[in-house]
Amino acid sequence: MKDSTNILRARCRLQRNTDFRRYAGFRSLLLLFVFGTVSFSQTRVLAADRLPPAGISIPDAERQELTAGAATLHKEIEALRKDLAAKPTLLQLLPDVEIFHKAVDWALRYGRVL
Repeated sequence: MKDSTNILRARCRLQRNTDFRRYAGFRSLLLLFVFGTVSFSQTRVLAADRLPPAGISIPDAERQELTAGAATLHKEIEALRKDLAAKPTLLQLLPDVEIFHKAVDWALRYGRVL
């Protein structure tokens, strides 16, 4: 009788230790999550701090010339997209041209000419 009660007590102790170990890992992850989110939420950067400084200004005559050139290039890119639909190897090179159009267009649109 004493042996069976001792075995039962040992099993209960073992069960409690296992439960504690299982929840100890969960507690650690929970604390890591809570403190991690609190520390990241306090390090916000304002939008004004993320923007690069204003670039050089472009005279109106040059701005109009660049805008007209970008519009012409955009029309040519769209025409090429239609013409090269049957030639996939050449169509793959079209994004290399579009990147230059976007560089000029976005610099004029957002006033960030460097």
